[in-house]
Amino acid sequence: MEQAREVMVFGESGILACSPPDGRPQWIAGRNLLVWLNGAEARLYSAFNPERLCGPQFDAVWADEVGCAAVDKGTNEPNRFIDLKSSESGLPRASTGICDDYIQMQYLQALDPHYADPDLNLTSVVTGIQMVDPDRIHVWAWEAWPFPAFRGNAALWSDNVNYARGHWIYGRAASCPLSSVVAEICQNTDLMAYDFSALHGVVSGYCVDDVTTVRSALQPLMMAYGFDAIERDGVLVFRTSTARQYASVDCATLVYKKGTEGAIALMRTPEAEISAQAV
Repeated sequence: MEQAREVMVFGESGILACSPPDGRPQWIAGRNLLVWLNGAEARLYSAFNPERLCGPQFDAVWADEVGCAAVDKGTNEPNRFIDLKSSESGLPRASTGICDDYIQMQYLQALDPHYADPDLNLTSVVTGIQMVDPDRIHVWAWEAWPFPAFRGNAALWSDNVNYARGHWIYGRAASCPLSSVVAEICQNTDLMAYDFSALHGVVSGYCVDDVTTVRSALQPLMMAYGFDAIERDGVLVFRTSTARQYASVDCATLVYKKGTEGAIALMRTPEAEISAQAV
């Protein structure tokens, strides 16, 4: 709440600074309320209690920037991140604390189709525009500090240790989803029958410096990110490899005997039965 007041109301680009002298609203501190001469009101709400901002009594919403820390399960609490100098420093709920650029990318990619959907983001019958204007959504945060000097020069910036699991998007904005990199390689070689819906990961940079086959271009990515290419009904399916096998097991038929090996096993198909070439 304090940050919203200092930035959005009293800040250099806040409402009071941008309003003409004869149209400047009155700030009522005890109610976190701005009141204009014509009776219009604007109230500040905190992200700590988002459910208060509900109901048909609102004409429009001005929100702070959207953002998510690049940390495991960052979307559980997008406003929570590590900042050792802050009293609010901490990990999102259920987070292991490891760096995760992919969750930050997925969070931002989910916003655009959500607010572009007219059923989820209604259009005002008065103004003719959506309640949340997708073209005015800004991502938090892009700092003026030079990259990669900011995170690499600890002698100059003491908070550089926060970058790895922080909310900054510079140094990450140019990254691409692994699925889009694989799709571009396939398209450049006229391999169009593919499916990458089960492919996950983020690529900071990748260069193919020689004219080669699809397999040769994909092999380094497959080894680095651990995914497989499988042919299914004429479609080349790319999917991230996991040790999980989804199956229904009747617990009533299971018997445990100490010192014996289990009867349930996960086996990899022999190499001779795996497609060896894509050209």
